[in-house]
Amino acid sequence: MCAEVDVFNPNSPERTIRATAFLDSGSSRSYITTELAALLELRTEEKEEISMYTFDTLQPIPLPATSHAIGIKTSKGTHILSVKALQFLTNDMKIAHLDDELNDVNIVTTSSKKPSILIGADCFRTIMLSDDFYVKTLPNGYQLVHSSVGDIITGKPLRSPENIDYCYNSTTNDQDSLDELLQRFWDLESQGILDNPISSDDETCLRKFNETIFYDNSEGRYVVELPFKGDKKVLPTNAQLAYARLAQNVKVLQLTPGLIEEYHKLIQDQLARGIIEELQDPQPAVGSHYLAHHAVISEGSKTTKIRCVYDGSAKTKNNPKGTKITDNNKVLGITWSVKDDQFLIKLPKIPNPDTTWTKRQVLKVVASAYDPLGWCSPVLFTSKLFLQSLWKEKLGWDEALPPQFVTAWKEITTNWTTAKITLPRQILTGSKSTSTFEIHVFTDASKNGYCAVAYLVEINQKRTSTLLMSKTRLSPLKCTLTIPRLELSAITLGAKLLKHICSNLDVPIEQTFIWSDSNVALTWIKSKNSLPLFIQDRIKSIKENAPDAVLRYVPGENNPADVGSRGVAIQNLIPYEKGPGFLLQAQDH
Repeated sequence: MCAEVDVFNPNSPERTIRATAFLDSGSSRSYITTELAALLELRTEEKEEISMYTFDTLQPIPLPATSHAIGIKTSKGTHILSVKALQFLTNDMKIAHLDDELNDVNIVTTSSKKPSILIGADCFRTIMLSDDFYVKTLPNGYQLVHSSVGDIITGKPLRSPENIDYCYNSTTNDQDSLDELLQRFWDLESQGILDNPISSDDETCLRKFNETIFYDNSEGRYVVELPFKGDKKVLPTNAQLAYARLAQNVKVLQLTPGLIEEYHKLIQDQLARGIIEELQDPQPAVGSHYLAHHAVISEGSKTTKIRCVYDGSAKTKNNPKGTKITDNNKVLGITWSVKDDQFLIKLPKIPNPDTTWTKRQVLKVVASAYDPLGWCSPVLFTSKLFLQSLWKEKLGWDEALPPQFVTAWKEITTNWTTAKITLPRQILTGSKSTSTFEIHVFTDASKNGYCAVAYLVEINQKRTSTLLMSKTRLSPLKCTLTIPRLELSAITLGAKLLKHICSNLDVPIEQTFIWSDSNVALTWIKSKNSLPLFIQDRIKSIKENAPDAVLRYVPGENNPADVGSRGVAIQNLIPYEKGPGFLLQAQDH
């Protein structure tokens, strides 16, 4: 089925084009032509190569594609679609439509047009189903589909003069995309560990965003519903408590002449400024909660002698404080305990013991760990190493793991559900103007992988050390690198980490250090002799990313990156969080 639709650039809604859309529920994705993307000047979000299965093909066809967001106008409002752009979608197609001038449902005319947008199964229902959707059989045998993009004529085959039939069907293969993801995951030159940090809350919020976003023409902007929590806790009604507090407040104010009048002026001022508003409906809504308020009097104040304070901590008997419900907040996906002012990292929850473990299940657990700064990367390193071992065994994604692998996996994830890793949110103990700062990056490698971990040392009256972030990488699947070369790769990773920290940390850095327990790798960096290309490339990267860093040797037993390159159980992570003791000593020690 084909239809004429109005599409636009979401970033520049004034750029609107009338385009021919091919509605194909047999395609797993939606596509546009690169020509349409250029005409609308759509922003390119990603470039990639996709594997396309088409009609009557056994092997996927690799095609270069770009990802875009495109808007489409329907009778239900505007929708933003995620599409892939390809050079070519299809040849001209026959489009049937009723002749409006003749106003006769028996007369169907046809024209040939080349679709520039294909709407697949990912968006088919959203675009096809209108609020008054219906299908009507016409007297001439055709069917009229009343959709959200207008009336579409379908039914009988529409023959072209060449008598050519077109059959379109494209699917994407999850196995291929998963394999490609993991190949990049293990690749030595990949830019990072490719975990998927999107939590279920994020997915719900994103789905709600896509379902509710629309363009308000009257306001000239996009509108979307607020992401209210679905599992909200019901606060008890505290109307009596608030009223009792008010009565007590009035009694106290009446004891001092003129004070209640001043308090009344404060309330009226807040009403006028829109800080508070008068309740018009005397009947409270379901879930209504009241904020008690009282006066705070400061006799010695030269400006504000009386203030109105709202008490969000007021609690009724046998019920929690209102503020208690929001004790733990998430900052960029990391749990923040407001009470203790600490960040909290939780490892993924492990399913019940009766779970039939497969490679897909293991990947799901490993990828769900959200640790963007690598605070518990040594713990997660063992799980990624285990996943790599499954990859080496060439097990199917849904094939049950052999018993020895299940046992090993359970040992790795022991205490994951109950363990909590906490770190202070505030990393500075003094003032930026009175303290000096150093960054120390430790690197190490083993046959399984390599690690770089960075600490901030603040020097004031004493020295304090704080874990900033770390990064671990696994050795390639078919690793032919020697340990010294892996150690050099670890220093390269440390130099990149150091550059990233220095460009984002807003404190004056006096000195930077990169530590390694490999004398061979350190000698290579200082050498002026001709070295193999692999070594030369990494030395060049180190000097470009950390030109001012001091490279130093550290004994293996004092190198915190050692556990990151081998993996460690969560209960043994404390020394890693603190860093080596010599960081707390003056440099002359």
